[in-house]
Amino acid sequence: MGGLLFALGCSLEAGSTSFAMLLAGRFFSGAASGVVCTVVPAYLAEIAPAKRRGAVTAVFHLMIVFGFFVRTCVFVVLENEVGSIWRIAFVVPAVVAGLMVAAASFIPDSEQATGQAEWSEFLSGRTLRSVITVFALRFFWQFSGINETLFYSLDMLYYVGFKTPDTKVLFPLVNSLIEVVYIFPCFTLVDRLGRKPLLIGGATVILLSHVGLYFSLTAADNSVSDDTANETAAWVAVFCMYLVVVAYAATWGPIVWTLQVELFPLRERAKGIGLATLAQWLWLAISVFAWPKTMEDEFPPQKYWAFAAFSAFAVVGAFFVPETRKKELEEIGQ
Repeated sequence: MGGLLFALGCSLEAGSTSFAMLLAGRFFSGAASGVVCTVVPAYLAEIAPAKRRGAVTAVFHLMIVFGFFVRTCVFVVLENEVGSIWRIAFVVPAVVAGLMVAAASFIPDSEQATGQAEWSEFLSGRTLRSVITVFALRFFWQFSGINETLFYSLDMLYYVGFKTPDTKVLFPLVNSLIEVVYIFPCFTLVDRLGRKPLLIGGATVILLSHVGLYFSLTAADNSVSDDTANETAAWVAVFCMYLVVVAYAATWGPIVWTLQVELFPLRERAKGIGLATLAQWLWLAISVFAWPKTMEDEFPPQKYWAFAAFSAFAVVGAFFVPETRKKELEEIGQ
């Protein structure tokens, strides 16, 4: 179903002749994203052996960030193009979605039946705690500052003086490439060290990086009369920005996908993962809506204190996340 919805949505977007048609395409593509983000992590977790479940589920996040990298490359190529060539950006995923539908018929079933829990069961006891945990994880996943680091990195770079034409091309590409490369350590560490240590360590690095971003951005802004100091502070800010991406890619990015499946037993899993997916898009919508409002006048370095505070809460909250390493899914739900 997800592949069919993606194919339909991207086809409408590629062939759109009006805003209404484009909006309809976005609706179907959004629905497809919701289906895929719910079904695929669950399927990967259910077919994976317990000792490798974290790594197998992390492949889903790898494919997401690899898609972002390809998208960034496409945007770089098409940036200065005019006419209808932008439609290619929708034709390609429509073709990929068609291949996804064709390949789905060859994928074996997970051999686990879907859950039949009632919604009322999610309002009390252990199930409610699981719901609160995944909503909190998704909150910190979105409000760690990763979206702002990726989406508004150019604003930060312009703020510290990187205003050459190459900046618009090089830095976003490096950001996307880092996300792809630094997820690979997670494949080994998530099942060797466990979920909780990586969440705590990742949030700590992100916290320190945001503190570093504030001071380096402030120094770069206040030392315009000293070119050497200004350049040093600017490069420290770039380093801290990339450190946020590294820590997120190696820890929180892939691990939360794994936990949102593991925290719900079989009969609750379908609806539980659906709630986790809802939380993901809810917090994302709030995050991407709120951040531009803080930038109406100028780029605000002090806002990184907010991300640092969220990251500090994430460090504390991670201590309360159940450790699920090498446990069978049925065992976790008991």
